[in-house]
Amino acid sequence: MDIKRLTKGLVMSLAVGSFLLFTSCDDESGDTDPLVGTYQFTGATLGQAITITLATGTVDLPVGDAQTTSLLVSAGLLGAQPCATATNARIELRADGTSWFVCAGETAELQQGTWSSPSATTLDLTVSGSVTSTGQDIQVSITDITLAANVLTGTVTNFPLPLDATQTLGLPLPGSGTPNIQLVSVNITLLKTQ
Repeated sequence: MDIKRLTKGLVMSLAVGSFLLFTSCDDESGDTDPLVGTYQFTGATLGQAITITLATGTVDLPVGDAQTTSLLVSAGLLGAQPCATATNARIELRADGTSWFVCAGETAELQQGTWSSPSATTLDLTVSGSVTSTGQDIQVSITDITLAANVLTGTVTNFPLPLDATQTLGLPLPGSGTPNIQLVSVNITLLKTQ
């Protein structure tokens, strides 16, 4: 009789232990945010018309501009990347909430800042002042995000672009003292590569 109780207790303990082990393993895999991964910037379009001074002169960029906007947004997002070849630059969102510049096919990396996803359709990025031209942290929210077939799209309503691209972003413009910044709406596309 004592052996039956011991056997029953052992079987029950093993069953409960197996259940807890299975449940804890299942919980760990369910905790990974689907946004964790490595992203390549693929393009941006303007969500509003802006005026900007470029090396070629002052231009009006219309809603939907992709060519100039992609160049400006790429420079803003990836300007501090440490890659030997700029086209290798990627942004990695890590499970610990940090964001990094990483380089495809290279070993260089640099912490960009932090990220969070306060909702299923919002991605918040904080770019550390250590990698910005002004030395100030920059916070950007990407809203209305979708991630389908490894393509992340969304809208940044407060993307910092310069008024004059020939001057340092955020610093006072010569002659006027006006801060060289305009917060604009851009639609961005990133390809999840890992």
